[in-house]
Amino acid sequence: MMNRAPLLLATGFVLFAGQAVACDRAEMRERSEVEASRTAAFEEADEDGNSALSRDEFEAFREQMEARRADAHFSLVDVDGDDLVTGEELESAFERERHRRRRPPR
Repeated sequence: MMNRAPLLLATGFVLFAGQAVACDRAEMRERSEVEASRTAAFEEADEDGNSALSRDEFEAFREQMEARRADAHFSLVDVDGDDLVTGEELESAFERERHRRRRPPR
């Protein structure tokens, strides 16, 4: 009888590695989207176009970023996309975050 443990172990590793790569790609895409959003908010807030923000422009930038962050968080929590967050969706989001924080850093 053939020992299948190495094959099972290798299969498990490939599946795990595939998930890790998918996760890394998703994180890279998310970072790219955040950077694009930040750049767009900066450009919108820079009313005089001098590539620098005055105190008032910076306040507008901060408000835009907070609104975009709130929209993004809402979308993450609203899993079914019905524009309503149920108690179950909220608890699930908290659980995902607790699980994410327990993972060792890469």
